[in-house]
Amino acid sequence: MSEAVFTSLLFNSVLLLAVVQVLDLATEFIAIGRLNYRPLIMGIFLGVICVGVMMVPLSLLPGVFFDVRSVVIAISGLFFGAVPTVVAMLMALTYRLFLGGAGAWVGVSVIIASGLIGMAWRYWGHIQLASVRWRQLLGLGVVVHVVMLLLMRALPTDIADKVLQDVSLPVLILYPLLTVILGAVLSSKIARQGLSEALKESEERLKLALSASNQGIFDVDVKKGTTIVSQEYAQMLGYDPEIFRETRKNWIKRLHPDDREKAVKAYRDYIAGSVPEYRVEFRQRTATGEWKWFLNKGKLVTRDAQGEGGRMIGTSTDITARKVAEESLRLSEQRFRSVVVESPFPILLHAEGGEIIQVSNSWCEITGYTRDELQTISDWTRLAYGKEWTRIKGDIDKLFEANRRVYEGDFNIQTKLGDKRIWEFSSAPLGSLPDGRRLVISMAMDVTERRNAEQALIDNEVSMRRIQKIASLGSWCFDINQGRLDWSAEAEYIFGYSNMHPKNLEEFYNLVYPEDREKVEQAINRGLDGDPYDIEYRIVIGELIKWVRAVGELTRDASGVAQTAVGSIQDITERKRSEEALIGQAEELKTRNEELQRFNELTVGREMDIIELKKNINVLSIQLGEKPPYSLAFLDVEVRTGECDHP
Repeated sequence: MSEAVFTSLLFNSVLLLAVVQVLDLATEFIAIGRLNYRPLIMGIFLGVICVGVMMVPLSLLPGVFFDVRSVVIAISGLFFGAVPTVVAMLMALTYRLFLGGAGAWVGVSVIIASGLIGMAWRYWGHIQLASVRWRQLLGLGVVVHVVMLLLMRALPTDIADKVLQDVSLPVLILYPLLTVILGAVLSSKIARQGLSEALKESEERLKLALSASNQGIFDVDVKKGTTIVSQEYAQMLGYDPEIFRETRKNWIKRLHPDDREKAVKAYRDYIAGSVPEYRVEFRQRTATGEWKWFLNKGKLVTRDAQGEGGRMIGTSTDITARKVAEESLRLSEQRFRSVVVESPFPILLHAEGGEIIQVSNSWCEITGYTRDELQTISDWTRLAYGKEWTRIKGDIDKLFEANRRVYEGDFNIQTKLGDKRIWEFSSAPLGSLPDGRRLVISMAMDVTERRNAEQALIDNEVSMRRIQKIASLGSWCFDINQGRLDWSAEAEYIFGYSNMHPKNLEEFYNLVYPEDREKVEQAINRGLDGDPYDIEYRIVIGELIKWVRAVGELTRDASGVAQTAVGSIQDITERKRSEEALIGQAEELKTRNEELQRFNELTVGREMDIIELKKNINVLSIQLGEKPPYSLAFLDVEVRTGECDHP
């Protein structure tokens, strides 16, 4: 192995590793493996790196150069994909052809092979770029450069032998190692980006969760009495997060007089270890002077050597709405029960555990079941859902986990008389009972007739589509303001079941048969002016010409301004073919009649000449005293009966 060859290739490798630091900086702006990176820019950047290392190559013989472009392009195929790699390959092979020499085309083939192998490693190697293993990178480096050395055999034999003798060992040692190092750098970069983005997303989710749940976070230094809080904590109290500073003293000062002793005691008992958890509800005065309810929960995360608390982290939740709801529920429970009972809609108030608290009269009237029969959700589901009652009850039990209105959809129920009805259900939480059980109100609407009507409409629509298909009749709508054409499925079928159906007038005119185009444009313009639109014309679908009939009319807004044009289009190709066939037959029949008439005229004229000649011969025979040779009695009959048309 030539020391000069090894040194030159090593220098080229070190140069590439230095350029990699620039690549690492560039990927801060061009995200790897993300939808938002710009493949073309990355490809140009990689191409510049290839050209750069090709400018300081190892020159073994005139026109035969060695550099690390194969490493760059193979790694590009693996980490950056097709578009950047193809761009870099084009730049590299263009520069190699520019350099010329005996090895130019071999150099081009090495560039192409390196890129293709790198991309194959990416798409078929099942490699996780953020955690690629060194064995996978080493395998890529070895395969690429074994192929490179094999391509050297395309050189003249004497040159190939010289090249392989000098560079085979350095290439197979340095280039796979360089592939591993470069790949590891990029893999680490991708992993760091993934962790950074995951951390950022996690922070965003936490902020959204805190904001959605009206929660803030506090971090208390127990000994100093100072507290670090999140911006949501300050905002819930109506303060500017930038200037708000929390301390134990300020917190106690804001507490409602009726809650102060309870809240402070809960805090001190937990810090002293007298209670296992810190959880307390209290009211605080906000910056605007109003009172809000909060639920504080926390946990000591550090204690000193004496076991005393050092640091506590927890959450403060704005539960004002819940408290207001609970109070409102307590004050208006009786009134609410009355509203439920007299509601014209089926309403069910039920508690966690399955007890039915109240049921409306309409619920009982429609189903026929009495309140005595509907003591629990299990009673209701057994009666109304038959064999499905267990599954339905399980779904109802899950409603207590919801914190907002839930639309449950349609259910088939059975009344006491055995009738089948369709009810549309929705439910919502209603707080809790004094014993802690959560409440849910479920409302229903009997939609049996409406669903039957909707199904009938769907059936009619299906029938209409079937009729349209049988009749080759489709519909269209032209939005005058937007210039957009919409077509029904049958209309699209007329246009060939493809994207060939026109989406605007310009595309539509392009499909009209050239000889009919002017006529169609004039008809459309007249139709848009308010005239009747009813026209037959031809359209060209590929090599096929179809006849269609289009009929339409305008729809106007309240002020009389035309907004859309709607109508139908029918394939009348078969009718037109039949008409053309009938016209052809009529023309042929007319021609034959004319020929027959001419033949009859010619035949009758000749016959009359013969009869006249026979008459003359008969007259001459009589004058000569001989018997007439021809019997012309039929002429006398024709004359007597008036049936002879001859003169």
